[in-house]
This record gives sequence, structure tokens and C-alpha cells, in this order.
Amino acid sequence: IPYLRGENPVFIEAEQRSAIIEAVQFATDEKLKLVITGGLDAWRVAKQLAERQIPVILGPVNRRPLRSYEPYDTLYAAAGRLQAAGVKFCFRSNDGPYSRNVPFEAAISVAYGLDEEAAQRAVTLSAAEILGLGKELGSISLGKRANLVIADGSPLQASTQLKGVMIDGVPQSLETRQIRLANKYRQRLMPKVAP
Repeated sequence: IPYLRGENPVFIEAEQRSAIIEAVQFATDEKLKLVITGGLDAWRVAKQLAERQIPVILGPVNRRPLRSYEPYDTLYAAAGRLQAAGVKFCFRSNDGPYSRNVPFEAAISVAYGLDEEAAQRAVTLSAAEILGLGKELGSISLGKRANLVIADGSPLQASTQLKGVMIDGVPQSLETRQIRLANKYRQRLMPKVAP
């Protein structure tokens, strides 16, 4: 019922222009609150999406274009075009195990015209707002959950190192299975010292 009343968003997967137009028409006819997911061609209908305030969960952008005749950077530049048109958007990896790559999806878009501040917002507050969680997640504000990532640089840079993570205000260990294995096998490389 909340979906039919337009209280909760309906997420429709639509990558190509024609599918996005059909999804928008369906949502308009049914009076649904729409979010486009995938949205690789959303930049082609950005004006209409902005006018109707339809957000886009974009991605993954780090892949080949949808059509063989399009320039290689078509998807890299898509987020910048959405931003220029005033469309609210965020990024996705399209696969759980690759969710760690979402900041790099945003970073690629920065290299192809997206404003860096908009890119950081797209992986934090805009993502939370599109999912309907903006009142509790996505920014450091009084009353929101204290989920924080502490790093030594921009979260969009591959060379940035995590220094800390807090979930609901509780510090989390950064040790992973890979770190434990690296430490274990690093000991093998240490020279043995005679007594």
C-alpha cells in the first residue's frame, strides 16, 4: 500500500534510454515514486528526470558502453552529465562482492567531468537519501548513526589508507583474513638468527 500511495519508492532497473522512458511513463501513469537503477543511458533523458525529480542509482560505470559505436568514455562521463542537469544520483557496483569499488566508480566519473564534492556526496548522503535513509545515515550530523570511516586521504583515491571504522559509534577492527595471512607468512621471510 505505501508503494501505491507514492510514500515509498519503487526501484525499476532500466539501463537503456527506451526502458528508462517506459519506466518513467509507467510511474507517472500509476502515480508511483520512482527510482531508476542501472540508468546507464539516464544522461540521455536527464532533463526529464530532473523535471520529475526522479533519482538514479547509476552503475556500474567502469565498463564498456552499451553500444559498440559509442566512445569508450560514455559511461565515465554519465554522472557529470546527470549532475549538470540537476538529477540526484548515487553510484552502485551492481554486485555485492564488488561494493568496495563504489568509490572508484565515483573517482572515474570525477576524471571525466563530475565535481569531486558531488562524487563524495553520491557515495554518502545522496545514496542514503535515495534509499530513504537520509535522516539517519550519510553525513556527520547530530542525531544520525555514528557510522564513520577515518582515512588518510580522499575516499575516492585508490591509495587512501583506512585508519579507522566506527559502526553505531563503536570502533571496529581493521584486521581482515588477508592481513592475518600476510602477517603469518611474512614471518617465513624473516631471517633466522642463531643463538
